[in-house]
Amino acid sequence: AALTAPLGQQAGALARRDATLILRGGFWRGALIQLALPLAVALVPAIARDPETNGWQLRMAALLTIGVASAGAGFLFGVDYPFKRRAQLLLERTQPLAPRQVLRSRWAPAGLYAAGLALAAAALVAQAERPALAREAFAVGLGGVLLALIVTHHAVTFGMHGEAEAHPAEATGYPFHGGTVVVLFGIALALHWAAAIAYPLLWRGFTLMALKRWERAEVLAGHGSAA
Repeated sequence: AALTAPLGQQAGALARRDATLILRGGFWRGALIQLALPLAVALVPAIARDPETNGWQLRMAALLTIGVASAGAGFLFGVDYPFKRRAQLLLERTQPLAPRQVLRSRWAPAGLYAAGLALAAAALVAQAERPALAREAFAVGLGGVLLALIVTHHAVTFGMHGEAEAHPAEATGYPFHGGTVVVLFGIALALHWAAAIAYPLLWRGFTLMALKRWERAEVLAGHGSAA
């Protein structure tokens, strides 16, 4: 409970519930993918060993690798797992859940997992044999953590948007939308970490719309169950 206390009572309870279900084998596909995603980070040392790789190329490659892994984590916690639990989610919607609490409860595990991968990638960069490449570790670590938080937040928001539609086809659009965020902010953060501020400015409208649609769907579900 202490680990989830910063999320608030509702979001913390939801995050603990989901973590417990996953650890008990309630989402074995997701657990396997979580074990496989770190293998993507293992590509970073191979890129660093290439004699043709310079510092900028390593930074860009590492950030894009982190972005792809983060998209996978965001999809699992924000889209795939909620869709798997769609029957139980209908029951949850009869409870007084605030959409921002739901967003936080899904973003926290996805963001922390992806941020951990980003820090692991930075640690691998720091071990590069050439000093010019090893110096990129700080930029990869800072930019990677920011990218991980951005990509996973977008994935969870996208999942809530599609969940309001209650149609499985909504999830099929994530690879395109998620890939756009990965490439756009991967390049931008390779240039400067301050580019992260563009995310809340550019995607604020989409986030607010997703929260409103999720809340509206919750109200409709509550009315349906009452009937």
